[in-house]
Amino acid sequence: MIFSPAVIELNTLRFRGLHGMTTEEQLVGCEFVVNIKLTISSNEQSFLKDNLKNTVNYADVYLCIRQAFLITSHTIENIATRILDSILKQFPLVIEAEIKLEKLNPPISADCHSAAIILKAKR
Repeated sequence: MIFSPAVIELNTLRFRGLHGMTTEEQLVGCEFVVNIKLTISSNEQSFLKDNLKNTVNYADVYLCIRQAFLITSHTIENIATRILDSILKQFPLVIEAEIKLEKLNPPISADCHSAAIILKAKR
């Protein structure tokens, strides 16, 4: 059997962070939502072995994302880029990663649920 690359997703991860352009955002903080898709190299034999070392541990991916939120940034683009860079460095099985990072209730003069960035990176 020939497998296409597998995709692991983590959806609706919620974080609070001191990110933004305004002093208030960096003091009070904002709410963020992360959705991430990781395309991993795979084959039937590695999955049949039922061993975590043959895949990507999504608990470790979560910790990687959480760590990125500890560093204050002005833009969501910077946070998303830092997350993708970290994932590609830490998880050699990941061949492509896509992130959607939303800032909930952004401080703009509109009734707006969120502002978001979607980024993709390949090895």
